[in-house]
Amino acid sequence: MPTAAGYASCSYKLVHAGMARSAFITFGVHPTSTNPVTIAAALSTAFLPFQSQFDSQVTMTETRVSYGVDGSEDTIGVVGSAFAGSRSALSGPPNLAIMFKKQTTRGGRRGTGRMFMPWFCNASDYDELGTLTGGFLTTANTAAAQWISNLNTGSNPLVLLHRPSPPDTTHPTTPGAPNVVTSMLCDPLVSTQRRRLGR
Repeated sequence: MPTAAGYASCSYKLVHAGMARSAFITFGVHPTSTNPVTIAAALSTAFLPFQSQFDSQVTMTETRVSYGVDGSEDTIGVVGSAFAGSRSALSGPPNLAIMFKKQTTRGGRRGTGRMFMPWFCNASDYDELGTLTGGFLTTANTAAAQWISNLNTGSNPLVLLHRPSPPDTTHPTTPGAPNVVTSMLCDPLVSTQRRRLGR
């Protein structure tokens, strides 16, 4: 599905030293630039606040941008990176992740989004109920706020991109234009993503 014209669908590629399979963090932006390589370079630099929280066995190796063009296919830009995590910790398997909730001024489910981060927390960051510590939440939320600030400074504000409701949806909603993300907060419980578990 093509990206909305003037917007970009983006991803950070994460590689763990002990795994052959990569993980991806996906998100959308509303860039001022129309050059996907220029956008990708700015997004790569904006990633820096997250670097110190990732496991030292993890490296963000690539930033990819798919820029929406009206009446045509997306244009693609890819920039190589080498942001190695600097946290010496046992972060657990890749299906264990923290989840950031994205908030916008739009109401309903269309007005909220999610972003998952594998290899971002370790066993000392949560209890037996899966509740993250206050200290960890503060650190994670500070990093997220700085990331959003970096995106804004680079003229690439974070947005929620919308797809049409699936055909079997009971109460379908109109996608509407992408919405600017006003804040992003870490969910207080650890999350899982089954698809990220290696086979």
